[in-house]
Amino acid sequence: MADAEANLGEALRHMNRLDPAAAAFERAIAINPQCAEAELGLGRTLAAIGGAADAAPRLLRAVRTKPDAVHVILAAATTLEQIGCQSDALRVLNDFTSAHAPDPAVFEAKGRLLLGIGHYEAALGNFNLALSLDQSRPDSLLGRGSALESLGRYPEAIASMERALTFNPGHGEAIASLASCSVRVCDWGRLDADMARLREMPNGIDFLHPFLLLATGLSPEEQSQSLRRRGQLAGEARRPAPAIQRNSDRLKVAYVSPDFRNHPVAVALAGVIDRHDRRRFTPIAVSLTAPATSGIGVRLQSSFDQFIDASSMSDLELADLLREAQVDVAIDLAGHTVGARPGIFAQRISAMQVNYLGFPASSGLRYMDCIIVDDVIVPESHEVYYTERVLRMPHSYLPFDSGRNSPAAASRRDAGLPSNAFVFCAFNNSYKITRGTFDAWLALLRQVPDSVLWMRSMGDCVETNLRTAAIAGGICADRLIFAPYLEDIEAHMARLRLADVFLDSLAYNAHTSASEALWAGVPVITCMGSTFAGRVGASLLTAVGIPELVAADVEGYLKLALELTQSPSALHDLRIRLDESRTTAPLFDTAGYTHDLEQLLADAHRAAAT
Repeated sequence: MADAEANLGEALRHMNRLDPAAAAFERAIAINPQCAEAELGLGRTLAAIGGAADAAPRLLRAVRTKPDAVHVILAAATTLEQIGCQSDALRVLNDFTSAHAPDPAVFEAKGRLLLGIGHYEAALGNFNLALSLDQSRPDSLLGRGSALESLGRYPEAIASMERALTFNPGHGEAIASLASCSVRVCDWGRLDADMARLREMPNGIDFLHPFLLLATGLSPEEQSQSLRRRGQLAGEARRPAPAIQRNSDRLKVAYVSPDFRNHPVAVALAGVIDRHDRRRFTPIAVSLTAPATSGIGVRLQSSFDQFIDASSMSDLELADLLREAQVDVAIDLAGHTVGARPGIFAQRISAMQVNYLGFPASSGLRYMDCIIVDDVIVPESHEVYYTERVLRMPHSYLPFDSGRNSPAAASRRDAGLPSNAFVFCAFNNSYKITRGTFDAWLALLRQVPDSVLWMRSMGDCVETNLRTAAIAGGICADRLIFAPYLEDIEAHMARLRLADVFLDSLAYNAHTSASEALWAGVPVITCMGSTFAGRVGASLLTAVGIPELVAADVEGYLKLALELTQSPSALHDLRIRLDESRTTAPLFDTAGYTHDLEQLLADAHRAAAT
């Protein structure tokens, strides 16, 4: 009888008749409290209804009732992960692997979970264990490839993903993962082929990681439509928004991020946190990764009024904590980037949830209320591409910490640069370097024979591909010079000042790197793009007072760069203007920026309360 009710509940659940399904499962449990399938079904049904807090105990009870049943273990762990109980899901899987014979599906599930929370080495180990038991698991191969990609081991990642495709040549996620690796290693031929295959599938670009949508030259419409489709799949908020606290003396603002460490978001934001008006605001850090032990991360830990280490908390646990703390404004600094946990915001931790700084596009998520931009990045005609309400800063949306020292002098010889060459600098991440951008840079090198292109070191695979592309474009490979990573920010800024001109990447601009170049007194040449990610350079140059370095198209971009190579006096004047701008330009006025941000948040919060 209990089995019959459980089967009925399962049939109703598959028909999305959730309330009668829950009732059937409850009848089954009343008949037989040891019916694991009914507990599992009830937990999954409650999760679908949105009752995550009620679902988790049911799922865990199902596991305790049938600890040997792989299908129960996997279904319970998957649902626990979906509702934000990652720590419970991992414990369920760990308990099974420690007490039972090895099972490739369980190792695969562990790998997938660990990959999602950023434990890449551990994830790789579990995918390898799954494959050691069954080499014909395409999802384990794909997961292994994703873990290897996250660890920067791109050739191995590509090999694993290609092997996954031998089992299923139309596997959209595997093709998208190959495209991701192609972007990161600047293998544009492979990228073109991968993108063509995705475009042959209905909504195939949706398989791309959201962050890579911004780097593959898609139109604003395509980006927006894909992000909206993802948002629809994510669904509505799982809980209603907390009531707005109308009479609070100070706004309690939670900044949620995995990047309170040596990361561009942390570097950009540090000065703002220092300068928050504590009479009006209480800034709280919610760190999704373990606290840093050095550098900017340590500074931020002392700058916030409260620093919460949420690295071992589930989404649900953290959401409960923040709801109880009565946070007024919750700011997501990650969006869809590595380490992001949008599931926290799906639990509605605040009445006002804001997409800011980390993801230069709309989130597409229905439970994100606002996005912080500026007039250059999002003109009024572009607001249709955003699911959030647009909040506009009066100058550039991107903060800068003006508490830095003025860049010191450095030596070209020590930096590995020729003393008499014209140095084009392009300290952009590899995924921002498209074929079109690199072709433009090669065109400049051809027209300025005594010039070099100075880039950041991005690993042997990337550098080999770029040198090969340079040779194919008629440029000697030794005219590409790669700068090693410097952890010391001041040393990096001193080195950056050695460049003559900073060349922006076009589809996806340099963001923090471009603002650092301007602070170092190096003119940045950019091109007005069509998307948020491609308009940041124009925003920065407008806010620093040199909008004439924003070109309308690639031809204008090349013309501006050539003119500066041919006019030392004009270049000298620009550098003087930039040096003076450190104390005059809105881009570098951190106190003014902080005041504007506070006013923007206060006004939006007040409007939401009326």
